[in-house]
Amino acid sequence: MKATEFLKDILEKEYGIRPLTRNENGDIICYQCGRIARDHCHSEAGLREVEISGVCEECWDKMFSEEGEEGEEWKDLILKTLLHG
Repeated sequence: MKATEFLKDILEKEYGIRPLTRNENGDIICYQCGRIARDHCHSEAGLREVEISGVCEECWDKMFSEEGEEGEEWKDLILKTLLHG
């Protein structure tokens, strides 16, 4: 195992930190929906959040929505992802 792979593995397993996924053009891919994240951001704050979390604004809004069951499902999904990888 290369040192960089080893460090990525430790960061993800121990701290829940994973590197941003990018396509061949360097675009960040949302780790929730798999789409090009910037194409699904509608504000400056959403674009900044992509750089931090790797989640597009549409998915972020669904995950933390105050309305409906869809928001609760996304919250459960993100918690499971963070806790269990």
